[in-house]
Amino acid sequence: MPELTDDILSRCVKGDLVAFRKLVETFQPYAYALSLRILCEPEDARDVVQESFIRVWKHLPQYDVRKKFTTWLYKIVTNLCYDLLKSRERKSKWIVPRANELQEASSPSGENPEMRCVNKDLIDRIKVLAEGLTPKQRIVFILRDLQDLAMQEVMEITGLSSSKVKSNLYHARMNIREKLLMLEKESEK
Repeated sequence: MPELTDDILSRCVKGDLVAFRKLVETFQPYAYALSLRILCEPEDARDVVQESFIRVWKHLPQYDVRKKFTTWLYKIVTNLCYDLLKSRERKSKWIVPRANELQEASSPSGENPEMRCVNKDLIDRIKVLAEGLTPKQRIVFILRDLQDLAMQEVMEITGLSSSKVKSNLYHARMNIREKLLMLEKESEK
């Protein structure tokens, strides 16, 4: 993932709209991919990304330049996604899985077509099963296991302690593993 130059950030802080446009164009795909993985609804993901960049613009003067910009942006995106998930949960609205709309995971170039198909099917199942996790588990699982972020970065983005991240990640993985085993047993019948 690209990182911003100090020049672009300093120009954005001074209100330079051209620099901010470059910032948005550079990081919008990453913000959208993350929000889509968490929310599984393209329309909601677009809304979250738009609101995220509005917040970035408003709060750029408070941005701590010692931290990675992407960590700060992911924190904003994740918090907005979490709020939306909690809102959905309160409304008891069931989310229809749309795994086919999620970003495809890349496969190793040496992988044969049959294994690629099996792996894609497994990845799609995991993404769908992640939708059934609690909002915190889902966010931690997606950031750590699907986005492949370091534990420290997950802690910074979520604001959770190391033990809470590990606990949520453990429970998310166990939940998904149990559901995968149940699906496997059902398919054997």
